[in-house]
Amino acid sequence: DQDASPPASQWFVISDIGLTTMMGADGLHVFARSLTTAGPLAGARVELLSRANGTLASVTTDDTGYAHVAAGATTGTGGAAPAVLTVAQGEDFAFLSLTGPAFDLSDRGVEGNPAAAPIDVFLTTDRGAYRAGEVIHATALARDDTAQAIDGLPITAILTRPDGVEYARHLSTGVGAGGHVFEMPIAGSAPRGTWRLDLHADPDAPALASTTLLVEDFLPERIDFDLALSSDRPSLNSAPTLSVDARYLFGAPGADLAVEGDLRLRPAATVEGWPGYRFGPHESGFGPTWGALEPTRTDAAGQAAIAVDFPEVEAQGVPLEAAFTIRVKEGSGRPVERDLTVPVAPAGPMIGIKPGFDGELPEGAEADFQLIALAPDLTPVPMEVSWELNRVTTRYQWYSTYGSWSWEPTVTRERVASGSATLGTEPVGVSAPTDWGRYELVATGQDGGFVSSSVGFSAGWYAPADTATTPDVLEVSLDAERYAPGDTATLRFVPRTAGKALVTVVSNRLIDRIEVDAVAGENTVTLPVTDDWGAGAYVAVTALQPLDGATGHDPTRALGLAHAAVDPGPHALAAAFEVADEVRPRGPLEVVLNVDGIAEGETAYATIAAVDVGILNLTSFASPDPTDHYFGQRRLGVSLRDLYGRLIDGRSGAMGTIRSGGDAMAAMRMQAPPPTEELMAQFSGPLTVTNGQVRATFDLPEFNGTVRLMAVVWSDTGLGNTATDVLVRDPVVVTASLPRFLAPGDEGRLLLEVTHA
Repeated sequence: DQDASPPASQWFVISDIGLTTMMGADGLHVFARSLTTAGPLAGARVELLSRANGTLASVTTDDTGYAHVAAGATTGTGGAAPAVLTVAQGEDFAFLSLTGPAFDLSDRGVEGNPAAAPIDVFLTTDRGAYRAGEVIHATALARDDTAQAIDGLPITAILTRPDGVEYARHLSTGVGAGGHVFEMPIAGSAPRGTWRLDLHADPDAPALASTTLLVEDFLPERIDFDLALSSDRPSLNSAPTLSVDARYLFGAPGADLAVEGDLRLRPAATVEGWPGYRFGPHESGFGPTWGALEPTRTDAAGQAAIAVDFPEVEAQGVPLEAAFTIRVKEGSGRPVERDLTVPVAPAGPMIGIKPGFDGELPEGAEADFQLIALAPDLTPVPMEVSWELNRVTTRYQWYSTYGSWSWEPTVTRERVASGSATLGTEPVGVSAPTDWGRYELVATGQDGGFVSSSVGFSAGWYAPADTATTPDVLEVSLDAERYAPGDTATLRFVPRTAGKALVTVVSNRLIDRIEVDAVAGENTVTLPVTDDWGAGAYVAVTALQPLDGATGHDPTRALGLAHAAVDPGPHALAAAFEVADEVRPRGPLEVVLNVDGIAEGETAYATIAAVDVGILNLTSFASPDPTDHYFGQRRLGVSLRDLYGRLIDGRSGAMGTIRSGGDAMAAMRMQAPPPTEELMAQFSGPLTVTNGQVRATFDLPEFNGTVRLMAVVWSDTGLGNTATDVLVRDPVVVTASLPRFLAPGDEGRLLLEVTHA
């Protein structure tokens, strides 16, 4: 019947081939193993197919089941982009898509800067906020993926206005050793707002590095202050004291300044020491609760103490945190704001639930959880609990009121499984089968006062197709946090069952690999640390368990990673300022920068910025740190995929940590008065290090405050940075605060503050 709908169908492959791949800067690495034995498959034919269904490469696995496809075949775009990997051995066949998302391993310690690209550019400006009519100074370093200088590479800087229109374009051929320095003037009529600076080797290609900056009419902050709470983890029924220590930026105590603020009690996203656990009812509806703090003034030493009275909340069994927002007003009445967030100890015990899966479950899968009870000090406490798994059904009831239709949800719960557990010092596992729909697991304490926690999850249609692809978590650790080339690293991993383990060392490429026979429990492997580890690498362990026909256990794999930092050694330049701790304004500031560690035959360069800390605080500007950029921890630079998740139901996947966004707006505390005074913000431009020293002179204006000196130093193979603060002040500081604007007929008042510095 031509009018009949085609029957639903699903293709599947019967195969004994298990595939794991890594794709990085050095190409595609393929590991083929038997699902029955977990042993390597030698002599298997591997083909890489493009989106246009063309063959990009054809290789054969070696005796260890490993094959490598060179990078030239994996970097195509459009129809030439890699799409599918096929592996065949005799009559057996398997394939793996390379177009879907790779594993998200951020819950296993993968963090830091993006993985090093072939052209890795560090970019910094001299500050984060500028007035219209000033000049933006930017320093950029171009390096390869081993942090060696790329000299002679033209770099184009493109400055873009807040409305997305290109404002200026500057080309730099470099000042030496891969360094570039840009000077970009801003017209007095330039639009205010957030501007963007992009650096390109090819203006038509994506930016190599980007940063944002503010162009605003602003006044620098005059004061700063620190916050401290008398208790690191106060309880709701306690009365901690919040201390304020205010000071003028020219060093004098911030005496007799108005202090005000508020606090918010809100649920904490995580509990320290218990990642992945969820505490309290998942549908409690408890949101932030606001409370006001008693206004006060600082004493002669610039200090103030605020008694904290937490608002009353109903949050039994829910972890909380207190977020304080404190404002100290300058003599002119302008507030300076700072924040402090601390965890709050619960009033009683809490029950934590950790799902043993990532995201949602496929229909028919077993849902397993770990339960733990914590005392107010976050240590495990014995507790008898009952648990139940409910299927949650939501129906919507339509009704008409005065001719207008509305609806309301009706939620019903059906218990599908239940049980009890005795909690102690170690987590206790519970599990139950699921069907299609929405579920919740509820755990309730049976000892003492009422305490309960719950988590909700979905199974079946709600679950995405690749739910089970993320590997189970494998416990992995190293014997040291940092190594040097030539050291031996000892790797420890703890699989649940015996099997094969593939140990790899990876960064943005595969550095080393080794296969071991793993026993259930603790295993150790020694690895030589070589120069190929660069500034750091991840040691990854994939534990494979073969098919167990006797018990019906499917083939499984677990994956764990540990980051190994490598000491940069001779590539780290030691830089330090030689400068007076305190100077007078309206004169020269003589600065000497000492640089040690320059390799023989190399020339080092430096830039120095001298900026008012009151300007830097407006945008929370951090001193430039190319050493951390190139030698700090980076995210994993290879994408990992396998097909084991399509064979099993992911019953042992571990819950990742909650990934939440930051408070970007909190970093911007701007005022917008018209400019009335000369700013203290100067830049040296590129300087050449001679005999291990650089000398620079900055002409200080009529200024009282703190100047931060920030230096970036580089050579062909070395990198360094340093920063220090210098007090600039007169013996007696006179500050005038005027009205920001006046209308005709207004009368103004002048505040004149005389401070003995």
